[in-house]
Amino acid sequence: MEPKLSDIIREGDCLNMSTTTKLGGMIRHMERREWKKLTGLQDHRCCPNHDAPVIKYNGTLYIGDCAVDEWKYFPWPCHLTSVEQYEQDIASGKVYAVRVMRVPGITPVEQAALSNYWMTEVQGEPYDIAAFPGLALTCILGDVLPRQAGWPFAHFCTESYRLMWRDGAKRDIYQTKNATPLTTYARALAGKLENVAYFNDGKVWVKGG
Repeated sequence: MEPKLSDIIREGDCLNMSTTTKLGGMIRHMERREWKKLTGLQDHRCCPNHDAPVIKYNGTLYIGDCAVDEWKYFPWPCHLTSVEQYEQDIASGKVYAVRVMRVPGITPVEQAALSNYWMTEVQGEPYDIAAFPGLALTCILGDVLPRQAGWPFAHFCTESYRLMWRDGAKRDIYQTKNATPLTTYARALAGKLENVAYFNDGKVWVKGG
């Protein structure tokens, strides 16, 4: 039997993935040129458009989502999603090309700090839709903005993972003001993150498996 997501993830991991949502398609289109530079692939279907950290709350692992699930739920508060729901979404193909990213050398103290930061600073905050113009510019020109894109009181997916490391665990693994899901993928290529598992098209790859 193939391993499930719940068999692999640990507190502090990041799920770097593609989704079938309209917004996900827009993000992949926005990142397609940089994706081709990184991978040599013209097809950007598997270019990541969403990041979601693994959070421990009351002893249970959840996935921390800053996302537009349905337009009617504006302002789309950041929330915890069950691991079981993600396993169902992977099985149905709603999310695909899911990479389980882990920071090498992560400690239990850092893990606790990461979850605490997300639950106190991100949970319930609105999705940062205002960041999109700045992120689009970043995809074209690089990290040229003088400050973090978007609203200071809101979060988008990669931003929440970047800040929980920088301000929660006090380790800046991104070293950029405006990271996207493709930045997370690039950091893995650079060795800042380790890809420990990959779920796609009904198949699972596990490092060392």
